[in-house]
Amino acid sequence: MFRLISMTPREQVIDQLMTIKFGSINNFFSITAKDPKGSMLQVSKYFSDFVKHGYIRPLAYDLTPRNRRKEIFHTPTLKGAKYVGREAEYKYKEIRATSTVRHDSMKYDIALSLVRLYPDWKFEFEYEKEFGGKKCDIYIKARKDEATLYYWVEIERKTECYKEVKRKTDIFNKVKSKLPFGTKCLFVLSYLYHDPLLRPQEYKLNPIIESRIETNNKQFNRFVKSAPKDFLYLNFINFHRLNEAVWFDQGQPRKLIQ
Repeated sequence: MFRLISMTPREQVIDQLMTIKFGSINNFFSITAKDPKGSMLQVSKYFSDFVKHGYIRPLAYDLTPRNRRKEIFHTPTLKGAKYVGREAEYKYKEIRATSTVRHDSMKYDIALSLVRLYPDWKFEFEYEKEFGGKKCDIYIKARKDEATLYYWVEIERKTECYKEVKRKTDIFNKVKSKLPFGTKCLFVLSYLYHDPLLRPQEYKLNPIIESRIETNNKQFNRFVKSAPKDFLYLNFINFHRLNEAVWFDQGQPRKLIQ
């Protein structure tokens, strides 16, 4: 079966899930919706129907999730892969636990946003990819016409990120010679003040959330002024705007793909 060229919104969801491999209802929120409820309305219906018809399956979890839409990840089945003409790419994927749900959700948010915001590019994502005995959170290969780009991505969510970022820049520099030429290292940062499971429609939901986001932003802005050079940094709050000038290079905003 050939991969579908023209897809309905329903087919696009499974196709995108095939590309990013894992995802929750929360990851697939609607960016155009005006409120939190509306952002989950249609995709909740899709996921429920996909599970019912065996197109996707929920992954097992080790801790009972408090919010099933946000904390349970799904992956396509062989039937789902056939539904969008991608059965040749299908591989059974191991179960994932939810003890690191926020970190994992951030990875899938980044992957899905790239797919959505750069529709002319073909993306391949590998999680926990290893080079020279060292792993990155996401390894990305992006292709368009004759161009191919590679990204080594690290996700950090801490009270203070500088020491961990510095440690991982040293790791990247050591394995850089083993990576495809031109591979760029990206850091996606979220401070513990901010809950990365929140969607943009929730950013101004109440004064507490707004205050935490403001604190998060101040921390990030201080960090990028003295961040290690030759790397790109993203404030995770902007995960839905990856095609805009929200990446910081030596303290200056720029686009990821120029």
